[in-house]
Amino acid sequence: MAYVTVREAEETYSVAGWADGYYRITGAGTLAVMPQGADGPEVDLHEVIESLREQGVATPITLRFPQVLQHRVDRLNRAFEKALKDNKCKGIDYRGVFPIKVNQRQEVVKTLAQAGRKWKYGLEVGSKAELLAAISMDPNRKSLLVVNGYKDKAFLEAACHATHFKDEVIIVLDEVGELDILAPLLQQAERKPILGISLKLRSKAPGKWALSGGERSKFGLTIPEVLYAVERLREDGLLDRLQQIHFHIGSQISDIRRITQGVREAARIYVEMRKMGVPLKYVDVGGGMAVDYDGSGSTGSNSANYSMEEYASSIVAQLKDVCDEAGVPMPHLINESGRAVVSHHALLVVDVVRRVPYLEIEPDPDGAHDDDPTSLWNLFDTYRTIGPKNVFESFHDAIQYREDLQSLFDLGHLNLEALGRAEAVFRAILGKVRDTLKDEDETESEEFEQANALGSQKLVCNFSLFQSLPDVWGVKQQFPILPLHRLREKPEEATTLADITCDSDGEIRRFIDPEGSRASLQTHKIRKGEPYYLAMALVGAYQDSLGDYHNLFGETNEAWIEVGATGKWSVTRLTPGSKIADMLKWVRYNPADMKDSLKDRIKRLKDTGKISAGTARELVDEFVGLIDRSTYLEPATA
Repeated sequence: MAYVTVREAEETYSVAGWADGYYRITGAGTLAVMPQGADGPEVDLHEVIESLREQGVATPITLRFPQVLQHRVDRLNRAFEKALKDNKCKGIDYRGVFPIKVNQRQEVVKTLAQAGRKWKYGLEVGSKAELLAAISMDPNRKSLLVVNGYKDKAFLEAACHATHFKDEVIIVLDEVGELDILAPLLQQAERKPILGISLKLRSKAPGKWALSGGERSKFGLTIPEVLYAVERLREDGLLDRLQQIHFHIGSQISDIRRITQGVREAARIYVEMRKMGVPLKYVDVGGGMAVDYDGSGSTGSNSANYSMEEYASSIVAQLKDVCDEAGVPMPHLINESGRAVVSHHALLVVDVVRRVPYLEIEPDPDGAHDDDPTSLWNLFDTYRTIGPKNVFESFHDAIQYREDLQSLFDLGHLNLEALGRAEAVFRAILGKVRDTLKDEDETESEEFEQANALGSQKLVCNFSLFQSLPDVWGVKQQFPILPLHRLREKPEEATTLADITCDSDGEIRRFIDPEGSRASLQTHKIRKGEPYYLAMALVGAYQDSLGDYHNLFGETNEAWIEVGATGKWSVTRLTPGSKIADMLKWVRYNPADMKDSLKDRIKRLKDTGKISAGTARELVDEFVGLIDRSTYLEPATA
């Protein structure tokens, strides 16, 4: 067995790039978390999973670290605090808000609200349900409540009345027609909220979410509509309430230049509106701060070429430059970063069920048979003669011979037994190609990548992609994935990851790589009778809210982990995953009725003599009991 250093292991899985100081590989070859940042105590996550397993808590399980949430809130606020100080912005405040849509879980929102209390860190909502959640979860009167999204009269009335709970509630106009309902409400309101305007900027960011920004975006007012709204509010005697402008140019904006471009455009609109007599005091730069999922520090769609501190510094500097140039007072700053705040706090751990193909078939030791076609003889000859000097040529030849043999089979000129022998020797050639290219340090070659893709195994993992990582399926998002343990052993397998749904899309086929992405994940050989765990990191943003109950696989088990100053960890909250009964209720079956129906049918089978009394008892125990079991595959000992 070959071994690697910790540094080599971290380079293989790009850990230093995506972890942002919260995860690392230990000397024992396990993944550890540092919930309070790189300088804080750490927890061995393999130890956590093994301990939970002994308590009967099986994988798949989502591990959550509330201290990471606290650390991210502190870091974000300190970043803007420092940026304002460095740019000599006296009397200017940063007022961050967390958009609940990114993760609506009660425990997450409550943790963020508590962590942000000292910073007056607030919440942003986009629906009536989220508004109720925000008011109940954030009792701090001093923090902002920002209300976005399309709104009906009931939503706007509730938002206006939220001023009884908050000193400052900002209702953002996302389309100009909302003024018809909102203007009369503002005139009648005892405590008036602040009014904001969402801008449709020309600036937008490229990538998966490009259409969420720009002049064709779903939300926002064009410049003529902004001017109309200003005059309408002036006529209604409500211009004093218009104190904020807001913009959103995209999500996961990987290039800092795109952000500063948007800030500059919005800042120019701000100074012009101030000159028109609009009493603006806030500029909300929206969301979009990216997470470096692949650790490359690039402008790729799964990366970011800036840190949280550089993000804050760039925004403040750009806004100050425009305001100073125009001689207009600088506004207070709001941002709505969600992904960057919560992504790192959650990690999904899954166990590998089996490897596919299950069998490793060796090539026929006798080689080709006398009646085999020339292409099959050539394939065996390639297997025997492949080496460093002809590896590239041999690889391309083998692919052609394989295609020729498949064509012969399709035409009825090759039998199934011969096709099987051809496939066995071809897979053996792939193994030789990979080994030779590794030895020759050609792992960055196109041929190595292709050989890995063609020869990769499938690891069937106990999870649902659609429930736990829907962005992989929906928008081809890539998350950091690596073994939870055995990381000091050299990974020899090239694999893709299949979930346990009966959907062909339920497979992860692209993985992060130091150079971008690749078609396989490097893993270890599965040892019989020994669990093999994979960690899927940075899953704290959107995945919980977007998760789909495909095949009625429900939520995973969930454990909240905290670590003390000495490194001792504890489970502060343990939430069991969905039971089959829960999922049946979700699609409007009645589990109690189903149990009664099953019992009745089994009784009829027994009464008519089709089954024995013993078999009837076994069927009742099996089928009725199954309703209360986990939706996921259970350990063999269960």
